[in-house]
Amino acid sequence: MYWLCRGMLPKSLRWEGSKMAKSKVETAAVAFFLREAGYSCSPGESEAVARTRGARSLAYAEAEAQRRGWTVRWEDDPDGWESLRSDVRQGYISESDAKEVVEILSAVLRDSDGEVLASVGNVQFSRGPLAQRYGRVVEAELAQEALGLRTFN
Repeated sequence: MYWLCRGMLPKSLRWEGSKMAKSKVETAAVAFFLREAGYSCSPGESEAVARTRGARSLAYAEAEAQRRGWTVRWEDDPDGWESLRSDVRQGYISESDAKEVVEILSAVLRDSDGEVLASVGNVQFSRGPLAQRYGRVVEAELAQEALGLRTFN
């Protein structure tokens, strides 16, 4: 998962005493991303602070993308299946785990004029309810990228 440099976040999202989640929708979105999204810590940062910062940033990006009328189109990624087979051959993923993958898609975020803002491929979905939640996290991460909330590893 990505983490954001504190200085790059809008002031309202900085974790130092901020009160970003003001509405029920914002509160629900932050809670969703706290549960479902990954995170990473910057040096000296606690896990709780990193998780909260990441969830707030994803909720902000999701809401801003909706406000701007941005959309994500999901399409089949035929190259993804070869990548999955290669991962199995190289031992990065087990054969049984690979059999759980039911779709491999690419996601393209576009603005209201159809301009491509961000994209990602080889997004693997397995069976079960996790797929829809995972897709929402991927869409919010694309919005983060498009909004210029620079991410670092």
